[in-house]
Amino acid sequence: MLLIEAQDEQKYIVDSINLIVDQIRNLTTSKEEYADEIQDLMTKLDELYKKYQQFSISIERTKSKIVLDIDGTNKINLLDALVVLDIMEHRLRTFSYILDIADERSKTDIIPIDMVQLFKEVSQIKLDIKTLTAKINKAVREVEAV
Repeated sequence: MLLIEAQDEQKYIVDSINLIVDQIRNLTTSKEEYADEIQDLMTKLDELYKKYQQFSISIERTKSKIVLDIDGTNKINLLDALVVLDIMEHRLRTFSYILDIADERSKTDIIPIDMVQLFKEVSQIKLDIKTLTAKINKAVREVEAV
């Protein structure tokens, strides 16, 4: 099974868990009438959590073994790449926020920020995120889950 398929199955399991929880919540409006049905749902819930755990472990093991070629000379594993991507996205939000503030203030005042340089920085971060995301997605689509 490909990693992407395992992740899809994991999402399906989570959705199924949420559906069962909703069913249990709806059935608890009557104390005795649905006791057997609730017990059956609880059993299904336990089974789904076991599957969820198995898929999660398999997915994380696989991620730790995937190595991405970043630029021909640098390589990092997928887990590290996901951390880097998260930080890059946080950096983008921060720099975009600063750019928005600077843009707003530049309409009424002279500001001590090089707007052109800041815009270039934001554009480069966006490009880096897009590139890393593409490499991550390619790796996830092509790798067999452990």
